Amino acid sequence: MIPTLIDEAGRIMKAQASRGIDMKNGQVKDKIRSMISLIIPLLVSSFQKAEDLAYAMDSRGYSPHGKRTRYKQVRFRVIDYFVFVFGMGVGILMIMYPHVGVLHDIHLPYIDALIGL
Repeated sequence: MIPTLIDEAGRIMKAQASRGIDMKNGQVKDKIRSMISLIIPLLVSSFQKAEDLAYAMDSRGYSPHGKRTRYKQVRFRVIDYFVFVFGMGVGILMIMYPHVGVLHDIHLPYIDALIGL
């Protein structure tokens, strides 16, 4: 809602400026009065948007205490475990590359340039 409120505040500021209200110049008292002319329409607009959102959620049957459902249930399969173990192995190899003596015989120029070897 924050980006929506920022956009709405920009539109209200432009509308108030077209009506002759100056929000940037003047004394502190004038700036406070001009901010009130910004805040009141912004609050009214935000409450209207919140009410519209509540009606839309209610019409779609939203229940905050209802059980979560998914269109497609995702479960781990054997291939997922293999990919995970392979990824962990590659990650450990990349971390240990500059520190393990056996791996110093293998030179990968791109990785050596990245780690400064």
